[in-house]
Amino acid sequence: MTTLQSVQIAMELWAAVFCVIAAFSVFVTRRYDLKAADALLGLLTFAFLLNISDAGAYYFRGNTSSLGYFMVRITNFLTFACAYGFLIFGIRYFHHAVIKRNGAINRPARRFMFLISGIGFALLLLAQVVPFYYTFDEQNRYYRLPLYPVSMIAPGVVMILLFVLVIRNLNRFQTLEKISFILFSLLPLVSVVLQVLFYGISISTLTSTISIFFFFAMYLSEYADEMVEREREMTKERLTLYRAQIQPHFIYNALTTLRSFLADGSEARELLDHFTRFLRGSADLLTEAECIPAEREFKMVQDYLAVEERRFRDQVRVALDLEDTAFLLPPFTVQTLVENAIAHGIRRRKDGKGTLTLNSKEEDGFHVIDVIDDGVGFDVEKVMSAENKFDKDGYRHTGLAFLKMRLAYMCDGELIVGSKPGKGSHIRVKIPHVVK
Repeated sequence: MTTLQSVQIAMELWAAVFCVIAAFSVFVTRRYDLKAADALLGLLTFAFLLNISDAGAYYFRGNTSSLGYFMVRITNFLTFACAYGFLIFGIRYFHHAVIKRNGAINRPARRFMFLISGIGFALLLLAQVVPFYYTFDEQNRYYRLPLYPVSMIAPGVVMILLFVLVIRNLNRFQTLEKISFILFSLLPLVSVVLQVLFYGISISTLTSTISIFFFFAMYLSEYADEMVEREREMTKERLTLYRAQIQPHFIYNALTTLRSFLADGSEARELLDHFTRFLRGSADLLTEAECIPAEREFKMVQDYLAVEERRFRDQVRVALDLEDTAFLLPPFTVQTLVENAIAHGIRRRKDGKGTLTLNSKEEDGFHVIDVIDDGVGFDVEKVMSAENKFDKDGYRHTGLAFLKMRLAYMCDGELIVGSKPGKGSHIRVKIPHVVK
């Protein structure tokens, strides 16, 4: 083994270590952007295999033992094969980035790139049976055959197409994104040419890993920006909630005094009890920065619903079935959903009448809360979009997009929104028994 080959192996092993560390970092933060994270995990997986395989090919080269015979053939095949997996996930990552920035996928170009990659991989498989790209001598050493340059045609065509698409969409990306996508499409393309001209060092393996490093840096930068924005939104929402509840916080003592002037057992005194407990509970929850017991939230919601039922008499009916209350959830989760169901659903019907159903149960390893109403419903896609902050009257609409973010961020929870205009709504909260 030459000094150059020893350096090559060391570099590739360190690159493989980087891929493992980067993949772990992406995996633990993947909730922020699942599609980007999955594509990047695919890239890192194939980059890891590419580096390990190429290092193994150099290490076992010339080893005439039975193990060496098989390892040389397996590692060389994987070195070629991983390049195609690398291309597939690279295309997926690029197209997701374009869509994320309101661009459109060039579907014919994408299908063509996948087709070319498939043909290239099929030829590689055929070359294992009928060698025409490379073969091995009696000393179990790899060497190229005259048709070796053909093996670079499919990857080269794909990278040229990807480079063209990157240039056409360049104005959609920020500076780091532009650098990342240009390097990803250009470095492997240059290395394909150099790989044909030079023998003895795996240029394409090194350039592929370098391009992945920039993708990883881009992902971490976007994740950091997202966390800052989430923290800003949560602070803003907390201030909004505080402003909405600050007046009741100061007046519930006055209401308690008023209660003493009402007759015991009267409907007015009972209603005032519910109202005072609701105000006290709301003010207390504003000080909570972490998840709270669901039972505490449900008690506050029940007081709120008791007031609303008496306020609207027979117009608003409430059905409760709270089987499961032994879990934690972000403050005001259920309150937000219930209040929206009444104010933006039931009360916006022409007759102002309807039924609100609130259920809580355990199901398939999750704590599940269902809030169902037969109100006017809404356009889910419009309401859940980040841009839809206010409704047509100028007031905050459902806050569902923010609640979805809070659930995922604070307790690995999921918000499933179902609604159709004129048909009512069904909102489901799912919180896992074991929070990561």
